[in-house]
Amino acid sequence: PAKEIEIPELFCGRKEEIVQGITALRSSGASLCIYGGRGLGKTSVAKQLRLVAAGDTTLTDLIGRPELFDQELFCLPTLYFSCDDTIQNANDLFRKILSDRDSMNGICKYNNGIILQRTKEKTSASAKLTYKILESSVSSEEEVENVMAELDPVSAFKSVTSEIVDTAGKREMVVVIDEFERVADKIGIASIIRSTPHVKFII
Repeated sequence: PAKEIEIPELFCGRKEEIVQGITALRSSGASLCIYGGRGLGKTSVAKQLRLVAAGDTTLTDLIGRPELFDQELFCLPTLYFSCDDTIQNANDLFRKILSDRDSMNGICKYNNGIILQRTKEKTSASAKLTYKILESSVSSEEEVENVMAELDPVSAFKSVTSEIVDTAGKREMVVVIDEFERVADKIGIASIIRSTPHVKFII
């Protein structure tokens, strides 16, 4: 196909990989790494697994394995992010995930696009901010800034995803990081994955 397959009814093959992926999604503390040559369908597999994690039973029914779907474990919040060649390191990666404004796949679809909302009186002195994700919105009484206040991107990512998980009433969420090979310096990312138990990564 000319592009990755997002519709389960159009997905064909890779049954063994799908079963392995769903089994990993069901396993506590497990994240997934999908590897192989370009154009072999890694993104299609990742997107199908994301749908299953989000609560779509279509694929498990189509492959004749409905028992793989667990209503208690799935129906999770999910994100999809595709890397590009501008991402140099872990800080770049998580900064760009946090600032992704894709309303269908990005982080802004949660919490009405507000990232770490902090409220302060307009007359008060502003604390030092590392950087803003969204522009401020001002009411007559208060100023609401969508910021990552004094947090590095990795800490902010952990805080925001933890907030999303808590709001959804789940134990974890799924984050797909596609085109991961484009990240120039991957040092430290494995330890970040291990130290973020409330996020299942599909890489």
